Amino acid sequence: MSSKSSKALPSRMPQRGYFVTDHWKTLALKPLFVLSGGIAGCTAEFFSMPLDTLKVRAMTLSDGKGHHRLPVTSNSNRTLNLFIHTFRNEGLRGFYGGRTGLSAAFQRQTVMASVKFGCYELVKAEYCNLFGVSKDPKHTPVFVKILSSATTGGLAVLIGQPTDVVKVRVQANPDLYRSTLQAYREIHSHEGVTRGLWRGTTPGVLRNMVVNMAEIGLYDIIKGGVLRNNLMEDKWPCFVFCSVCTGIAATIVSSPVDVVKTVYSNSTENEYKGLLDCCQSLWKENGIRSYYRGVGFNGSRLILWNMVMFVSLESLRGQIGRQREKLEVKV
Repeated sequence: MSSKSSKALPSRMPQRGYFVTDHWKTLALKPLFVLSGGIAGCTAEFFSMPLDTLKVRAMTLSDGKGHHRLPVTSNSNRTLNLFIHTFRNEGLRGFYGGRTGLSAAFQRQTVMASVKFGCYELVKAEYCNLFGVSKDPKHTPVFVKILSSATTGGLAVLIGQPTDVVKVRVQANPDLYRSTLQAYREIHSHEGVTRGLWRGTTPGVLRNMVVNMAEIGLYDIIKGGVLRNNLMEDKWPCFVFCSVCTGIAATIVSSPVDVVKTVYSNSTENEYKGLLDCCQSLWKENGIRSYYRGVGFNGSRLILWNMVMFVSLESLRGQIGRQREKLEVKV
């Protein structure tokens, strides 16, 4: 092999995950890079959905049969009651939102996670160009990472809110629809577009921006600091550590918004006059504690979800990086 050809070979493997901005140089791999977010999101959803289903029912106080008030006397009793009631009446399938719950969850992740996580690097690169700052992940300013994560989080809801509405309805009332297609049709037929399929878009955008800043934005910030200070290597222990930190942060900052979004999305057409009325009703019910319904389920789910999602995403993008190298060598 000539010296010229030798110089064309990459000197080292590219860094993975949210530190692979040069992946976008290979146009043929762009769709895979975006879709990797959806695949990782679906993987995480499969393992964490039982906790997510219990979280939704705890937030709506639903028993899974359309009744919105479980006979419980305390938060601890409610947690135990939800678990026992779901298992006794619906079996293991009940933890996945019945026969259509998993399908609805995968549809949501395929759309939303592809935008939130798959497009994050692309959006961050554009902001770096706009503000004239470094694209080196270890030195990219924090405000760019926060702004990028908020942008992709809000955009994901604007595009995929119908999938979230169907997912919440199916999880809260698993026997209401025979399929997700029926759910989309009936919601559109009876409630329309803005008050039906895109119901709760405002709290959804707010919630997703907050969660995405606490998840991918914070993950990028923490991982950049860890690698910059040589505290850990760019391997799975680092991914797990950073993802656990993001899961805890996401739980703290997102639970109130998540409760409002879930309750409002699952409400009937005339149950609340609007988003503000929903917030006021929750406050009158039990004060600040109303905004942290199901926080145990939500926290456990977010930590588990982030661990599986980021480890899966880093692995997928490592594979994409190796494929990019092969393409560059062939060229």
